[in-house]
Amino acid sequence: MGHIRTFLAIIVIISHTQAFFGFNFLGGQIAVQTFYIISGFYMALILNEKYIGVNNSYKLFITNRLMRLYPVYWVVLVVIVFSSLLFGIATDGASYGPLNVFIDNYDTLHFSSLIIVGFTNIFIFFQDALLFFEVNLSTGIFFFQPNFNLQALNGFDFALIPQAWTVALELMFYLLSPFIVRRKAKIIFGFFLVLLLLKYFMQTHLGLNHIPWLFRFFPTELPLFLLGVFAYKIYKSNKINFKNVKVNRLVIFVLLVVMVLYDKITFDYKNQIFFVLFFASIPFIFELTKNSKLDRYIGELSYPLYITHIFVIVIVKNLNVVMVNRGIMVIIISIIFSIFLKHFISDKVDNYRQNRLEKQ
Repeated sequence: MGHIRTFLAIIVIISHTQAFFGFNFLGGQIAVQTFYIISGFYMALILNEKYIGVNNSYKLFITNRLMRLYPVYWVVLVVIVFSSLLFGIATDGASYGPLNVFIDNYDTLHFSSLIIVGFTNIFIFFQDALLFFEVNLSTGIFFFQPNFNLQALNGFDFALIPQAWTVALELMFYLLSPFIVRRKAKIIFGFFLVLLLLKYFMQTHLGLNHIPWLFRFFPTELPLFLLGVFAYKIYKSNKINFKNVKVNRLVIFVLLVVMVLYDKITFDYKNQIFFVLFFASIPFIFELTKNSKLDRYIGELSYPLYITHIFVIVIVKNLNVVMVNRGIMVIIISIIFSIFLKHFISDKVDNYRQNRLEKQ
C-alpha cells in the first residue's frame, strides 16, 4: 500500500505545480479523498489488531497518532518561519514570504483572531475550519463565510502549511475512530448512508456544492473514511480469497493504469466509480504488499512529502531556474527533504511510539 500512498502524494504535488508531460492523473482533490479511504482502512486495522488487550487505551492510541504527525509538521513549520525571517532580512524587509500576511495584518487582527490562527498553525486542529471564516476588516474578528471569498482576507490565508487542512480532518477521524471501527458492519453502513444523504441534501437543497463544502467539510468527507473501514472488514471476513498473488498484482496494475489515465477518462459519475474501485482494491493491495519492507519505506515518505511540498514549491518558484518541468524539480527536492525527515525525525519518534505498546 505504501507505493500507492506516495504516488497519491506526488499527484497532489503535480496538481499544485504543473501537469507531468500532459498527465494530471487523479488531480489533487481525488488524490486527497483517496487518502481518506486508506486512512480508514489503517485505523480499522491497528485498532482491531494492535490497540487491543493491555493496549486498548484511547489515550495511548491518540497520543501515538499525534506523535506520528506532529514532529514532522513542527520541524517543517519551524523551517518555514525561520527561512521566511531570513528572507526578510536578506531583502531588507521587502518580503517575508509566508509571514507577509501576518506582518501586513497584525494590526488588523483582533487578539482572539491571533490566538485562533496561532493555535491552528501549531496544533493543526481546526485548520479546515479556517476555510469557512473571513476577517472583518473593521473589527479584526473572524466571521462565518460559507462562500470562501478568495478576494477577501480569509482565515485560510494565515495557514503557514496550507495543505495541512486535510491533516486536520484526519485528526478528527482519529478522535472518532475508536468509537466507530469496532462496531458491526451494519451499524457503520447505516452511519455511512446517513452521511451520504446529508451530503446529497446539502448539495441539492442547500446549494452547498462549491468550495469549501464540496470536499473540505468533515461530516461529508467521513463516508470516505468509512469506506476504508468497510474494506478492512471485508479483508478480515475470510469470505474472499486475497492470497492469490497473480490476482493481487493484476488488481494493482489495473488500479495504477486507471490512476495514470484518470484525467483522460470522461464519463458520468467517474469520481464515485473510482472510489468504489479503490475501496474494492485495498484488500488485494494490502495482502500483496503488507510484508514488503521496500513498500513500507516508500509509504513512510508520503506524509513528509505532502507536508513539505508547498514550501518546496515556494523555494523553486523563487529560484527562477529555467526547467522543462517545475513539478519534477519540486518532486525531487521534496523527496530528498522527506528522506531526511524520515531518518532523523520520523524513525526516532516511531521507535518511541512502538516501545509504548506493551508486548502481548
